[in-house]
Amino acid sequence: MSEFFTSIIEFIASTKVLEQFENWDTVGLFTNPWFLVPFIGMIIYFIVKQEIKSLALTGLAVALFMFLGSSYVEGLIDEKGFIQLNKVLPIVAMGVAGVAVVIYLYFMRGD
Repeated sequence: MSEFFTSIIEFIASTKVLEQFENWDTVGLFTNPWFLVPFIGMIIYFIVKQEIKSLALTGLAVALFMFLGSSYVEGLIDEKGFIQLNKVLPIVAMGVAGVAVVIYLYFMRGD
């Protein structure tokens, strides 16, 4: 079983996926027409078809992406590698709010 996980780890290391996540370029992504045109097309499609649930989940995903890339979250771990406890509670609250929106949209709201 351990050789199975070792082969997966070697595959991930060979594709350099972790390096790509470390060198993420948010400004480059949202100014790239190869991403922006289909993304705007998807948003327009959701509006035309009145897919409020899909539109809300897309907005939630973009908001979470922007929040996780903010300087507030980047400052969560200090220079020594310790987590700053005074910044954990707002991040947990953001996660709980996101889960609450998903639960509301899928289980509590009748369509």
